Amino acid sequence: MNSAALSLAASMFERNDTDNNALSDTDAEIYILGVKYKTPNDTYAITDDARSRFWFTYRNGFAPIGGPSGPTRDTGWGCMMRCGQMMFAEAYLRFFLPAGRYFRWHPKITDPIYWEILNMFIDKRHSSYSIHQIVQMGDSEGKSVGQWFGPNTIAQVLRRIASNEFDKQVHVHVAMDNTLILDEIRKLCQISSNISNLIKKSNDTQIHWKPLVIIIPLRLGLNDVNVEYIDQIKLCFRLPQTLGFIGGKPNHAHYFIGYLEGDELLYLDPHVTQPHIDTTSSFDDSSYHCDKVNRMKFSGLDPSLALAFACKSENEFDDLISKLRQYLPVRPMFEICETNPFDVLAQKIDDHEEMKLEDLPGEIWFLILSYLSPLEAFYAFKKIKNPRINSILTDMYLIRQVGDNYSSILNLSLAHISLSMYKFAMSDIIPYYSHMIHELILSNKQTPGEINDFLQKYSLTHDFTYLSCLRLIEPSPIELNIIVNDIQNVKMLDIQSKYMHSFDVDTIQTILYSKSTIDYCCLSQFHQDFISKDSYSFIQSLKIDSCDYLCFLSILNHFCLLEKLSINTLSMPRNVILSSNNLIENPLLIKDLKLRAFSIRFDYLLVLFPFLENIQRFSLSLVCDEGFDYVNSDKWQMIIRNYWPLLTKFQFYSELWYLTSVDLDELYPHLLSFKNDSFWIERQIGFVADFYQDKNDLHLIFYSNPYPDEKFSNQWGHSIDVVSTSKYNINSSLVIENTYEHVSRLLLTVYDNKQMRYELDKISRYFPNVDTLTIRFEQHASSALFRLHIEKLINPDHIKHLVLDGKCHTMAALYELILCLSNMNKLTITNNQRILVKQIFQGRNERLLLLLRQRLQYFNLLYDGVMSYDTVEAIRYNFPHLKTFSACLPHFEDFRDVIPSFMRHMKQLQYLHIGLECDNDKKNFTTQDMYDWFRRHNILHEIKLSIDTYTNSIHIWL
Repeated sequence: MNSAALSLAASMFERNDTDNNALSDTDAEIYILGVKYKTPNDTYAITDDARSRFWFTYRNGFAPIGGPSGPTRDTGWGCMMRCGQMMFAEAYLRFFLPAGRYFRWHPKITDPIYWEILNMFIDKRHSSYSIHQIVQMGDSEGKSVGQWFGPNTIAQVLRRIASNEFDKQVHVHVAMDNTLILDEIRKLCQISSNISNLIKKSNDTQIHWKPLVIIIPLRLGLNDVNVEYIDQIKLCFRLPQTLGFIGGKPNHAHYFIGYLEGDELLYLDPHVTQPHIDTTSSFDDSSYHCDKVNRMKFSGLDPSLALAFACKSENEFDDLISKLRQYLPVRPMFEICETNPFDVLAQKIDDHEEMKLEDLPGEIWFLILSYLSPLEAFYAFKKIKNPRINSILTDMYLIRQVGDNYSSILNLSLAHISLSMYKFAMSDIIPYYSHMIHELILSNKQTPGEINDFLQKYSLTHDFTYLSCLRLIEPSPIELNIIVNDIQNVKMLDIQSKYMHSFDVDTIQTILYSKSTIDYCCLSQFHQDFISKDSYSFIQSLKIDSCDYLCFLSILNHFCLLEKLSINTLSMPRNVILSSNNLIENPLLIKDLKLRAFSIRFDYLLVLFPFLENIQRFSLSLVCDEGFDYVNSDKWQMIIRNYWPLLTKFQFYSELWYLTSVDLDELYPHLLSFKNDSFWIERQIGFVADFYQDKNDLHLIFYSNPYPDEKFSNQWGHSIDVVSTSKYNINSSLVIENTYEHVSRLLLTVYDNKQMRYELDKISRYFPNVDTLTIRFEQHASSALFRLHIEKLINPDHIKHLVLDGKCHTMAALYELILCLSNMNKLTITNNQRILVKQIFQGRNERLLLLLRQRLQYFNLLYDGVMSYDTVEAIRYNFPHLKTFSACLPHFEDFRDVIPSFMRHMKQLQYLHIGLECDNDKKNFTTQDMYDWFRRHNILHEIKLSIDTYTNSIHIWL
């Protein structure tokens, strides 16, 4: 392997749940893909075998997937795809290389079939099993670009690719419902007379059987693998036809190739990012092989996985089935049937009584229809002339309205549907149900010309009597003019267009001022030209995606009936100067105000606050690189007390950019006093402060309500790079980007279970490259929920340094955290965690202590109380491999007597630091005193010692 790949692999190839002894240090039997080994005698053979398997990992720098703007790396989401590639490439080696399973790789290999197989999997658009092909085929399985695959999804994708490529040289059978049906496999594996080129190159003489890959997706438990299946997994690894299995942990896939006698699995790990290498033009394949094997406990395995087998001939298939039947227990992981049992059941039903759809219970129908939109449901059952089914459809989608002028309503969307579905709606739904349609969505985005075609056939006024809500996506100016003149009873109008500035101003003003029925209006953009100073608007609720500050003031001045206003992107023109024309002239009736602002000075908003005396709900989300006034508790309390007596809901989110460490040190105490002020506590308003480091810049997040409105608060929703490039251009669209590739340090507050559920359900932010993670627990947290939360936010394998700030309420949550941070080697515990440190060394937390023993090389403690001698001795005894240790204590005596013990027994210790918080300590000890004290304790080996009287710190370098 090249040196770069080796250095990357070295950090990954460690045991996951036990100590770091190498395979050569064990004495046990090992099975790797059907081949038995014995350690330590076969250590070289094991390494040679593992190195000969294809190792497909994350790559960067390949051609964009799906178009010029597509991803050029798969870090963070492509691991299951890479595992599928490894498993499938192993099958190709078996089928088409003469050595089959016993092929052994070596540098500078020249076998043309080997290179032909490798080139099928490299990251090029036209390679048969490239990540480009897998992602594109995944779209048919409902997976968008960059979305993580599960075991079943990758199995189905590989099956579909194999059926379309290479003249069907390999057949892939995916066994569903935990059932392997033999007659289906035999029928599909009959080879055609047109034998493919790749097959002709092999020495196999069996021509009546197509090479077969069997994939069996399984779920072997609810949260953990049921222990009764472990022996069955081991059995499968002993069979010569095995391809192992793909699985791992949630959103963290591995390719499992064998097991170690006892309770450990062996696997290849794709979680190493390497540069893209085109092997069609370069013969450097060293990064596609790795000579080390990962190990993990069976108990750490996620129950969702996919087993696989390879049968080159029919004899191999018969042998596989015979062995499975012979050795699988009474309750096997999967069933083996000669014929499809469901076909037999269907035949029995046909022989006795015909099963009719209308005979299904009503609750089953409602369950089926809950997965369909109204239009899809009508389309799916349009040919069924059955009164009961029609009644169920009506009951489910035509909602009875009591007290209205119409008996039932239907919400119909013609956006984002296929052309055939659109034609069905135009011919079969609208003519019969138009008088029931309450909400209608029309779009030119998915089907260009859709709105024009609709307007040529239907009149909104005459055909849609009870139309109350109309949403338009990308209408043309001419279409909008026609629609505005053809709506009569519409109460809500939503217009979403990138080209709002090109619309006729008179048309927009007609909507805002002349349509008295419209009281709720949504516009993607709002411009000053839309304001008519001499007209009166009936709009009561206005939602705008983007506008500037001066336009915002004009809206407040001229929409006198406005009660609810929401602006998703409020920006400030450069060098703006406020004049008397910008002041509020009329009383404001606004009760609900939401503003999401970028770089607007606090003073400019403060001009408005005295006029909002009717405000009941106020939400402010601010992203800026100037001014700390927004995080000033005194100012907000003054505003609420003096101006907003009716306020019942206050949401606040502030993201401050480009801070220096001095800024952060100055600001942080104010934030703590802000959040702890009785004014907020009495109103049950909590505040959370987080920060992250992006390249060399610090950014601070301060927000109330840790689960704010999903579509309003940033909640870290904008990438710094995206926003900063366009923050001075008020007409630019700010693209939401949830991945922060440059963030290296992150402080994350875990508020409570409700917050974590909220972030798990929504599209969350993601920090793939954080190496220093600081966790602060505000309240008790569910350990299981916490682990899911953490694994969705960060790439756990990238974390090297963990900091616990504040209280850690449960050891279970800490255990789940340490468990998923497999490469964490530095731990810092701050803020009076004496109880936590003592708990770590208690017998009931042995599993946590074991994980820390494995990984910890650097340990820092920041205490504000006395550290007991027992605790210090426990640290020395349990972490003998520490390279550095640091502690901050009130009294040097807490640690003085164990320093000799540390220096004698911790052979790898390189640096020892003791911080002294008491003034008396620096008077009692000098550097010469310490050297004399070391000699009295027979510590004579060479050390470097320094006492910093300014910071009251003792530094010892060994």
